[in-house]
Amino acid sequence: MKKSRVDYLVNYTKNNIKRVELKLSKKNDAEIIEHLAKKPNVNSYLKQLIENDIKKSTNWGAFLNIIFEIWIISYSEPMLNVFFG
Repeated sequence: MKKSRVDYLVNYTKNNIKRVELKLSKKNDAEIIEHLAKKPNVNSYLKQLIENDIKKSTNWGAFLNIIFEIWIISYSEPMLNVFFG
């Protein structure tokens, strides 16, 4: 039996889509609600904010790893023994 388009979409959504809900208070979060209302695509806007945050934290982690590697290289083995016994 051939699947209907509705069955296909239900199955696709179940297997490939993750829905995330954001609850905002009309009283306490009015400024956020107004700001989001001005965006042509709230979903894309929020995803971009999250992606930028991930990149920022990932870049910071990579930066710290590079600094640590430079620090290790710049000290001789006897000096490392002083710090790490």
